[in-house]
Amino acid sequence: MDGLVESANDEVAKIGAKEVHLLTLNNNDGLYYINNEYGTFKYTGKNFVKYNNGNVKERSQYKKGKKHGKWVWYTKNGKRIKNEIWEDGTLISKKTF
Repeated sequence: MDGLVESANDEVAKIGAKEVHLLTLNNNDGLYYINNEYGTFKYTGKNFVKYNNGNVKERSQYKKGKKHGKWVWYTKNGKRIKNEIWEDGTLISKKTF
C-alpha cells in the first residue's frame, strides 16, 4: 500500500502512552487502517490511548477508516480537556474544557 506513514502507535510511544489497536494513517487517502493476519482493512470501531500510568489519554471512534463519533481527550490525571464529534471524517463540533 503506497503512501503509508508511521503508525499512530509510533507517535503515541513518543509521549509514553499505549493504544489498544495499531492503526496506520495512509497519506494517499487520509484513512486509518488496521493490519491483522487476514490483511489490511479500513478500521471500524473504537480505540483508546492510555498514558503509562494507566489513565486514558484519548478515546476515539472510526467508521470505514474515517474519524466518526465522539472523540475525547484527557490529562494524565484523568481530567477531560477536549471533546470532538465527527461524522464520516468531517468535524461537526469541538469543545475545549
